[in-house]
Amino acid sequence: MAKFCGQCGNAMDVDEKFCSQCGMEVGDTVNSKNLLSTNFDIENSIKKTSNIEGGSKKMIIKIMAVLVIIIGMAGFYFYQKAQKGDMSTQIAVPPATAEHSTDGKSGQEQKNDGVDNGNPLIKQTQKILADKKVIGNVVGTSLGHNDKGTLVLIKSENQFKFIIIDNVDKMVAEVPFSVEAYNLARSTEKKIIFDMTVYNDTRGEDHKNGVWKGDNHLISVYALYEVEENNVIPGMLTTGVGAKPSHYQEYFYEQKNVNLINLFLTEMKALNLNCVANNVIIPN
Repeated sequence: MAKFCGQCGNAMDVDEKFCSQCGMEVGDTVNSKNLLSTNFDIENSIKKTSNIEGGSKKMIIKIMAVLVIIIGMAGFYFYQKAQKGDMSTQIAVPPATAEHSTDGKSGQEQKNDGVDNGNPLIKQTQKILADKKVIGNVVGTSLGHNDKGTLVLIKSENQFKFIIIDNVDKMVAEVPFSVEAYNLARSTEKKIIFDMTVYNDTRGEDHKNGVWKGDNHLISVYALYEVEENNVIPGMLTTGVGAKPSHYQEYFYEQKNVNLINLFLTEMKALNLNCVANNVIIPN
């Protein structure tokens, strides 16, 4: 049976002890069976190694694919979470529960400007004004302080006005609101000029003073007064011709006009006290 050189693989006769190619001794050679077995083992090892490497590559690819999927899902989750966070910051915050009026005042201020504040004097005064066809919400009143009449502070069309009610002559007059008039008892000048419109007036001795607008008589008043213990004591009252007289040298001859003016002056303190009790916010 042939044998081969273990050094160079040269074919040798069985009885040869040295390789004719490389000179290796016979003891260093192997037979063809062993060589084939060795070669077969080497090939199997190579195949196994190749299979292992191929399996490893497939496994790595699978692992990478799973990682990509996981990373993608995680990214999508955090993206959705971030979007929800943005949406939550964009949700409009509901307004405060306090009521608000159309003129921008809070519900508490509007309540002080209105009728239904639980004060019976306010409600009673509101009814009196309704009977006299005077439009406006009663804010403050001197009702009950003087049997001869009442001074009322109303709010109509977002404007404050004074209303004078004369119980003796059954007359009603309006005076535009001013802080000076409201605080006349605290004034150091002890004089005030204001316009008074007498509703449904009749032409009498004072008809030439001021101006007429239908049956309503607008009279400009120049009033001097004194103050004793925060009580206003009316003094000389004069008027003038036209809506805005250049001078006030005309006297009042009709007692009803004098009575209206005196009520305006003397009832201001009682009106102030009622407004304070009702927490009325007086405009500056």
